[in-house]
Amino acid sequence: MKVFNLSIVAGVAVLGAAQNSFAGTNLIKQDQAYIETDGNRITIGQHATAGNTAASNLNDELAKGENTSSIAIGNATANRTGSIAIGSGTVASSDYFSATKQKNGPKDNTSAMAIGHEASATNQGMVALGHKATASGSFSQALGAYSVTEGYKATAANNSILVGAESNAATNSMAVGLKANTKGNYSTAGGHFAETDG
Repeated sequence: MKVFNLSIVAGVAVLGAAQNSFAGTNLIKQDQAYIETDGNRITIGQHATAGNTAASNLNDELAKGENTSSIAIGNATANRTGSIAIGSGTVASSDYFSATKQKNGPKDNTSAMAIGHEASATNQGMVALGHKATASGSFSQALGAYSVTEGYKATAANNSILVGAESNAATNSMAVGLKANTKGNYSTAGGHFAETDG
């Protein structure tokens, strides 16, 4: 039976489920756990990455030293302040440039959350929940499998595609335009302030 090692140093905890868990730049090896000493980052699981380690790997000079309070569980990456990433291949970098391995991304994006296999939340305040859910507009939400949002404060349900600021799309729907809204499933709303009941 595998015993998990739990250690706390300077208010930072790392639960080592495998030998290659990382949390930042200052590492102390204790049995099978690595312990971060200079921030509030938490990693759980093999290849989980929270904070400065990811930034260093991506050669993102602007990101180094900035990250605090990130959580990565699984083969996941939580790259910036207040980000949470849970799941295989999941990215909650709160920084599109770092997520795509480009240099010199914006410094002010915070608090992204991605949960699910290959879920992606790559800008500030975004939430991606579900299998391959993708949120790519500031403060947008992709809630469900294969949902995609591109637009400020946009929200999409399962299998939906949504493009436009403050628009909403129900299951298997598409909404395109400013404040476009589909209230019913399998519907399409196109144009500014467009709305369908289903």
